[in-house]
Order: sequence, then C-alpha cells, then structure tokens
Amino acid sequence: MRAVGCLLTLGLIGLVATPQATRAQSLDRLGPQAGPWRAALILAQTKESELAIDADDERLSVNERYRLPVHDLLRADPWRSGPFARSLTDQLLAQADDPTDILFLAESRAGFAVGNAVMADAVSAARARVRACGDSSLAVALSELDGRPVREFLRAGDYRLIPPVARDAAALVIFQIAEALRDRDRALAEPLRRSGLTPQTAWQLLRAAVEWRPAEMPARSGRRVKRPAGERPWLEDLSRVTQTESMLDAVDFALLYRGANRIAAGVKQAIADLRAGADRTPPRDFRYAVSTAYGWVMILGIGQHHHRADERHLLILDLGGDDVYANAGNTLDAGNPVSIVIDLAGNDEYRTDLVDQPAFGAGIAGYGMLFDLAGNDLYSSSVAGQGCGILGVGLLYDAAGDDRYQGDRAVQGCGVFGVGALVDLAGNDQYDAGHAAQGYGYTLGCGLLLDAIGDDRYAAYDAALRYPVAPGHSASLAQGFGCGRRGETIDGHDWAGGVGILVDGAGLDQYACDVYGQGGACAGGVGILADKMGDDEYTGFAASLASALAGGIAIVQDDAGDDLYRGGGAGLCGYARDFGFAWFEDAGGNDRYLANENAFGVGDENGLGLFWDRAGNDLYVACNASFGIGTMDDQGTVRDLMLDAGFFVDGAGTDRYYQLPPEEREKLPFNFRTFSTFELYPGMADGTQLSRYDLLRHPGSTGAAVDAE
Repeated sequence: MRAVGCLLTLGLIGLVATPQATRAQSLDRLGPQAGPWRAALILAQTKESELAIDADDERLSVNERYRLPVHDLLRADPWRSGPFARSLTDQLLAQADDPTDILFLAESRAGFAVGNAVMADAVSAARARVRACGDSSLAVALSELDGRPVREFLRAGDYRLIPPVARDAAALVIFQIAEALRDRDRALAEPLRRSGLTPQTAWQLLRAAVEWRPAEMPARSGRRVKRPAGERPWLEDLSRVTQTESMLDAVDFALLYRGANRIAAGVKQAIADLRAGADRTPPRDFRYAVSTAYGWVMILGIGQHHHRADERHLLILDLGGDDVYANAGNTLDAGNPVSIVIDLAGNDEYRTDLVDQPAFGAGIAGYGMLFDLAGNDLYSSSVAGQGCGILGVGLLYDAAGDDRYQGDRAVQGCGVFGVGALVDLAGNDQYDAGHAAQGYGYTLGCGLLLDAIGDDRYAAYDAALRYPVAPGHSASLAQGFGCGRRGETIDGHDWAGGVGILVDGAGLDQYACDVYGQGGACAGGVGILADKMGDDEYTGFAASLASALAGGIAIVQDDAGDDLYRGGGAGLCGYARDFGFAWFEDAGGNDRYLANENAFGVGDENGLGLFWDRAGNDLYVACNASFGIGTMDDQGTVRDLMLDAGFFVDGAGTDRYYQLPPEEREKLPFNFRTFSTFELYPGMADGTQLSRYDLLRHPGSTGAAVDAE
C-alpha cells in the first residue's frame, strides 16, 4: 500500500507515524456502502487509516490558538464526520423547542460544556420564592435586583392590573437574571478589570469585531485580496489583536455561559406557566413600566405597542397585539448587560434603521434574547442581531408563523467569541443576509440557524460587494460556515475558527450564496449544513457546498429528496485546499449536479475532499479537474510529500456524466434541458472504477472515483 506521509530525520513526524493516523478508524461507520469506499481506497493505493489531515504536518505552515475540540475530533478520523454531523443535527432538531438544550449544544460545540442538570433545581427554587412573595413577587424581585425599596415598584405604573400569571412569570425571569448577572460579573467583568481592560474598552473591541472582513486576510499560499485604498481591517491593528487575546484569555467562558442558561431556563418555565394560565389572563391592555439600573422592565397587555430605538430594556413581557420594536432583546452598551423580550402573540415588526446598532437577540459582553411565540413577524436589522453572541450569548427564538429575516452582517445565528442562535420552529420563512450570517462561527464561537419545518429560502449576498474576493463577487461566509484569523503573513497571530451550523428539518428549501458558504470553512473553522427532508435547491458561485480552505472542516448532508446543486466558479461539493477537509453526503433521491471545475471530491494543495451520493439516478456535469482527484502545484517543499487526496463515490443508481463545454461556463446557472448536447465526461460512466494514482506526479497525491451502480 502507498505511504502518503513521510518521516523526516529532523524530528518532523509524517502522516504514517502520528498518533492521529494510527488511531483506530473504520469505514464500518458508513454502513452497507462501506464496500464502494474500500474499493476507492484500493484504487488509490491508500489505507483508510492513512486518510487523515495530520495536525503536525499542518503546524509546519501555521500554529493556531483557540482550536476547538470538535475540530481535532473530526480531523483525527474523517470517517466519523458523517455520523457525527447527523447525530448532532438530529439532536438539535429533536430539542428545538427547548432553548436551554439548544444553548447547551451550541456552547458544547464552542468548546465549553456547561451542565444543565442543576438548572431545574434553580428554577424550582425561584418558583417557590415567587409563590412565597404572593402579590408582591415582581416588586420583590426588582427590589433585590435594583436595590430600591419594594414599595417603589409596587406603586409604579399599572402594577395592580398585571394578571397574576404574567406578574409571577416576570418575577421568575428577574430572579434568574439576578443570578446570571452574578455569573457574568465573575466570568467577565472581574477578569477584565484584573487584566486592565475597562468595560467600555472591551465593548469597543467587541463591537469592532463585526467590522472585520475575513475575506481580506491572506490565504495560506500568501496571496492577498486587494482592498480599497485607505481601508484597514481592525484585526490588522496589532495592538487590538493583543488586547483581544488578553481579553479572551482572561474570561471564564463556562461560567459566562452558565449565566445565559439560567436565563433561558427561567424563560422556558415562565412561558410554560403563561401558556398554562392563558385562560385566566383577562384580554385587556395595560402598561407597567419601571426603570432599573440595567434598563426598563415592561409588562404590557394586548394592545399595539411601540418601542423606541433609544430605550434600554432589561425585560419586556408583551401579552399580545401587533407590536413595533425599534430595538429589543439586545445589549446596547456596557451598562446594559442583559436584555430579554417575551412576546406571546401578534404579527410583530422588529425593525431598526440604525446601521450600527445590535438588535433582536444580540448579546455583546452579556445576554440578549428574544422569544416570539406566535404570528407572522418581520425582523430587520443591519449588524449583530437576530441571534448574535459576541463574548456573550444572543438568541432569537420564533415559535410559529411565516417570518421574514433581513440583515447585513453578523446576523441570523452568529457566534464571535460567543454563542449566537436563531431558532424558528415552524412556517415558510425567508432569510436574507449579506456576510458572516445564517450559522456563522468565528474564533471560540458557535453560530446556529435552526429551522424545524417549512418551505424556506436562504440567501446570502452582499450587493454592494464590500467583501470582494473575485470580480463581481463577494464573500458570503454563510449558511453553516466556520472561520478564524490567518495572521502568519501579518503578525504571526493565528486564531482557529469557530463552528457554524445551519439545520433545516423539512420542506422544499432554497439555498443561495456567493463565494464561501453552505457547509464551508476556512482558517481552522468547522462548518455544517444539514437538510433532513425535501426537494431542495442549492446555488453557490464558488467554494461552496462543503468546501474547506486553510485548515477548515466542511460538512454538507442532505438526507432525502430530489435535489439540485449548482455552482458557477471553482470548488463545489467536497472541495478541500490547504490542509482543509471536506465531506459532502447526499443520502437519497434523483439529484442533479452542475459544477464548473474542482468539484465532487477534490483535494487541492494538501486538502482532503470526499464526495458521497448514496442512492438515486443522478446527473453530473463538470468542466474539468473533478470526480475524485488530488491536485498539487510544485511547492518545492516538504508539502509535496504530504497527503493531497480526493475521492468520489456514487453508491447506487443509474447515473449520467457530462462535460461542460468551456463556452457554457459563462452561462451559469445552467439550463439542464440542454445537457444532452454535451460530450461525456472523460473516464466517467455508470459503473466506473477510476484510479487517479498513476495520473498524479506528487508523492502525497492520490484519488479515485467509484460508481457502484
């Protein structure tokens, strides 16, 4: 069998000798179709234990900080990628109606497992306190939080008009917020003070984080993207980089996340109590509003209410009506570390016209959560919202309705040094964003977009081309994308990426992005896109649909349906470059694949790209350099000896393979009705078993394509 690594006498350990490569691995995880994969490995003259990106090899090029455990787990054994992603995303869907479980799973992927076992006891204790306080429950909770006498809160607004079930639910949440603030102070505020960073300085660093343009960082090859004259991304300022590292090293993330879980557990119980007592709540309008040291607390009846952009909120509980929010559920400054909104019913409008204000489930250095339980709602904000956590936790939870989500960057499930989640349980929804969105995870972060059911549309385009990566195209970094910082050609400060996840449970869905997206990753991140059911359509211009760059791990799984996959540029459906690893898997259906080049299981410049279509009568169209191949330019270094591999496996069905003529490459997206005029793709046909081993000149390069009929 072929050795794809090397042992260097100067102490550099190659692929064959490393602990990761010799760890027990098994194709049996792939089930009945392990056979075609074994045939592909034989054709490539490669053992299954050799097929892994070696961390020691990669360190010859870069040495990252903040790498997450999930990255090392999948890197060490690529064969567990599919089962791992399926187990995780199935679990997320099964627990979608429980915000505490969702946050726990997202926090765990960000590298910090925070046990929720004690949360139920804490909530039970808080409920007992609420009952013991009787009619004064909310006033007592506010007094303990704010320090003012109970009587001041009893006399404020329409306290006596608040339905008892709403009063007690709000009190329960306030008690939990008080505990969460103590966790946050020990986890975040005190360590930052000891490290010499004021809350305002930390806030400025975190707000600046969403201004960074990851696409402008250099690739591992050293090539850079030209930016407009005079612009300087914030993370090219070395003083900011080192300040940020000091901040991250000081924070107790597990304790910070425990505070978020306290609040989520309290809100979960409060919602259950509100629903159970709905018949006892009189259908009337009222307004209880009182200012606290942390922002306004408002309990509102069923009328239409308007909330201004300049209001700082600690808690809003709205019992119904078509409401308008200019900001809600977002931490606005260092003095507003918690903001929670619970809206029980109505077709609500959450819209801010301020281009730089976090909104609607944004937790920056704290906790911002928005729960909307019914209605067809609109969410529109520019930056850092709709489920965005930056050194904190942001959650947007929408339980029902046909909803529209509109945003620019760092929205719709974005985690930057924190956890951001957007959960939509039902409805035919529309998601529109520009950049770093729809399940985007940056360093030490997890971004999650979970949509349980409905015919949904996801689009991630920057029409202004503010993040250019090719003429007329911009970096999306969306729809399940993990990213980090590459600083080796700037200042030597490399940060591993976070985890970005997009999960769609069922429906006829459409996914569209520009460059970099759809279960993709770069700079040591992990990206996952999982669609469980339905006839779906995926469109990405380039480096999309399980494309991994610069040490990233990219996973796409579509479990059922007759699907359409298409891309206009290079890199699609299992493409990996520069020590990246890509896993593409379609489990069933009669699918159509249209690509340009470098598609369907390609390893490029020490990448490992795997493509697997398990069943169905499928159609494939590609231009060149596709279908299970490893490609390398002459590096003239030890990298020429390291693993570079691509594998293509079609497990069953009657399949067709066509070559896209060069003149058609500019006409994408392509009209499939004309494919019959194309020539057959060289070497590919139903039943093909094609070895790339003898075609590749570099010692570490290999590949194979198997169509198992």
